[in-house]
Amino acid sequence: MRFYGRILQIARQHESLKLAGKPIEVWQHPDGKLLLCHRGERLKFTEINRRPAKQPASKPLLFNPPWRPPPHHPWRRNTPAEVTPLLQH
Repeated sequence: MRFYGRILQIARQHESLKLAGKPIEVWQHPDGKLLLCHRGERLKFTEINRRPAKQPASKPLLFNPPWRPPPHHPWRRNTPAEVTPLLQH
């Protein structure tokens, strides 16, 4: 996150909070020390000089047609023409 031109990186231990896009309170003491909070919980962070490099995007998923059993598969044995009635009147 950025705060008046400073880049602050929140520690990984807060990753489970999923803070992307959520409001974070930043408190600055008169001596310049910063305090970050989210919903009353203090967040650990470090100040960094440059923004971290973006990770490369994952490969797109290829079209994968649905699996269909072959003609000799057990699921295909009882077609409507082969079904014998259980009860005969």
